[in-house]
Amino acid sequence: MFYAPWCSRCKKLFPVLEELGVKYQNHSTVTVAKIDITANDIQLMYLDRYPFFRLFPAGSQQAVLYKGEHTVRGLSDFLERQIQSRAEDEDKLMSGEQSEVTGGEEVLAKEEEAVPIMKKKLAAQKLPALENVTQLGEPPAQTAAAEEEKATKDEL
Repeated sequence: MFYAPWCSRCKKLFPVLEELGVKYQNHSTVTVAKIDITANDIQLMYLDRYPFFRLFPAGSQQAVLYKGEHTVRGLSDFLERQIQSRAEDEDKLMSGEQSEVTGGEEVLAKEEEAVPIMKKKLAAQKLPALENVTQLGEPPAQTAAAEEEKATKDEL
């Protein structure tokens, strides 16, 4: 819940949020929080009324607006529907990924049968010429020292 400390309606909802927090305290995917908008830099839209509720699903950039009753039951029903919806979406995603993996493996197997890897020839890749390139060389003093050392070794 986003709230303003001077808002009497917000203060009346603190016990509701406390009870909701106790109900979901052992739930691994739900965190119930009270956020004082005057003490935090909140950059959400619709900050004209307090309190307001948002659900921030894990892994999503979209917040879900809550427009239901400001009761433990109303908030709890909303959370349960969202949890169920997310679980169903994950199940669909997982079953879709499994069929894609299986289908992808079949395609790879067919490609390997059609063109053995050892017979494939890769096209030569030409790299574009670089412009405005500065050639780095050894500093002159180091080059002179290296040449002198080489000449000394050759004499021995």
